Order: sequence, then structure tokens, then C-alpha cells
Amino acid sequence: MNNWMPHNKCIIHSSQFSVRDIGDRFDSGVLMYVLLCFSCLICFSSSFYCFPGNTALTYACAGGFLDVVKVLLKEGANIEDHNENGHTPLMEAASAGHVEVARVLLEYGAGINTHSNEFKESALTLACYKEVARLLLDSGAQVNMPADSFESPLTLAACGGHVELAALLIERGANLEEVNDEGYTPLMEAAREGHEEMVALLLAQGIHSGHGSQSCVELYFMIPV
Repeated sequence: MNNWMPHNKCIIHSSQFSVRDIGDRFDSGVLMYVLLCFSCLICFSSSFYCFPGNTALTYACAGGFLDVVKVLLKEGANIEDHNENGHTPLMEAASAGHVEVARVLLEYGAGINTHSNEFKESALTLACYKEVARLLLDSGAQVNMPADSFESPLTLAACGGHVELAALLIERGANLEEVNDEGYTPLMEAAREGHEEMVALLLAQGIHSGHGSQSCVELYFMIPV
């Protein structure tokens, strides 16, 4: 381990190694062994961090190492630690599409509507995967944008062209006319990005295409080809 010189390092009893590096190279059993058997009870509290601000739990959630996540939580890892991006372990799991990891975090009481400080992201706004979003919604995630947020889940889904996710959000009551911090609705964002199938889905809901100073059709045809 002393020969590894990863970009992100954890300092543990004067030795340095990367939790993500281990996770990438070996299975979850090896990672648990390193974390727990070598007196590596790291990152269980806010005073022990892996640079840049990620805890062992954050890395395990981002990597989808379910067994590791369970061990860390059982041993008392802080489930609400934020990394430098303001993301909690649940946000990282949702962003990467790790449904079972997200489920375990929720069972341990992870804050489902916690938002990052700077960009006001939530687990749901970070979820680009339908099944993760379904789990979050079933567990009480807010489908519409809180007052202090920049983007709603539907706006982000529309902007990214995630049609199945958008359909799920609409089914759960997403506000089709919600305006983001730039003044655009989900339909306008979909049109700006050239997502034809998404535009069709949103128009099928009865949305008027002329919302705002430019119609969505005008925005669509402004896109360079």
C-alpha cells in the first residue's frame, strides 16, 4: 500500500492510501478488510476526512460497494457528512444509480431532501436513473423544486434528455411550468438542448410552447447542427 500514490489520499496512522483506489482494484471484502482490520476506523466522524472532503462512506456509496456501506453504517459512520461539493453519501449513491446502496442509506435514516449548500442539489435532482428516482420518490423525496433551489428534478431530466425519468416525475406530479433560475421551463430546456423526444413528451402534457420571451420552437431551431 505504501507504494500507491493516488490523487486522493486518506491519512490513517501515518500511512497513505486511496479508498477509491482499493475499491477499483479489489472486491468489497478486501476493502472492508483494509478499513476495519488495520485499525482503519476512518471517517466515522467529521474530524477524519479523505481529501477532498470525502469520507470512507462517501467513497463506498459512490462506488456502489453495498457490503462496505453496510459495515461502515453498522460501525457508526456519519450518514450526513457533506463532501466539498456539498454531497451526502445518499446524493453520491443516487448520482451513480446505486439503488440498493440508496435503499440501505434510507433505512438508516439518511436525509432524503437534504440539499447541497452552493447549488441546492438533492438526491433526486442528482439522480439520472429511473429506478433510483422511483425509490427516492417512494421514500418521500420532493418532486418539485424547493423555494431556494436553482433547478427542479424535471428541469434537469428535461435538460439531460432523460425521457423515462421525466415521465416518472410527471406521473408523480412534477410542475410542468416550473421556471429555473435562468427563467426557463423544462420544455424550454429540452428544446435548447435539442431533445426531440423529450419535447414531444412535454408537449403531449398540454404545455403551451410559447412560454417566455422566446418560444420553445424558436429555441429548438437556434441550436447549431
